[in-house]
Amino acid sequence: MGTIREADVPTIFILRLAIAGEEIAEIETLVIRNQTAADNLDRVAKPRAAWSEAVPAGARMSRADLVRIANMYFSGIERNDGKGVYPISKTCARLENGSVTAGDPALVPGDAAAATGRGGARIGCLQQFQSGVFYHVTRIRDRRFVAVDPERGLAFAFAFFDNALKTVLVSRRHHPLSGCSSQRPHARLGAQRVWLAQMWYPSRSPEGTWSGSRLVSAARSVRWRVTA
Repeated sequence: MGTIREADVPTIFILRLAIAGEEIAEIETLVIRNQTAADNLDRVAKPRAAWSEAVPAGARMSRADLVRIANMYFSGIERNDGKGVYPISKTCARLENGSVTAGDPALVPGDAAAATGRGGARIGCLQQFQSGVFYHVTRIRDRRFVAVDPERGLAFAFAFFDNALKTVLVSRRHHPLSGCSSQRPHARLGAQRVWLAQMWYPSRSPEGTWSGSRLVSAARSVRWRVTA
């Protein structure tokens, strides 16, 4: 996940490979042709340290728990009314297409404040959910957790967001989770990295579950990390 140059124009590029034995079995890409977003991501330059830090062995969550808690992020956005259960850490900062859209830019490496276009903290991730601001998202479908790493507490997912605004978005998300497993029920979503591409309506995912709804769709990806 990073930036490339197409005809010398900055572009966000995400690549997933599935390896079977010593051969490439699957290739999946998401290309976001948004020069401003790519320039912003270049200013940030590097991920938060949390993405590469190992979770202590005794505090690691199972793959099933990582997926379960990360999936609560999608469920919290879907028909968001501010009254749900949102397992989100106070240190959460959402970096979306190179810009900090929730949380304190100081938590993000590089020149995140400049990339976002304004300095200082903005509304927190948890406060966003509690405000009901995502009310327009009517369904989050085709949720695919394509990579889960218990050692680092990471989950990486693709999903399509259908919404009442009649636009289609494709998104990839990365989240580190801070918290614990089913034995420690207060796990929290930490840093978020989001890649979002708007698509023409109607759009289907590779899984093809679009049912003809007259709604807008968006594809997103999320990554989480969980620590004790």
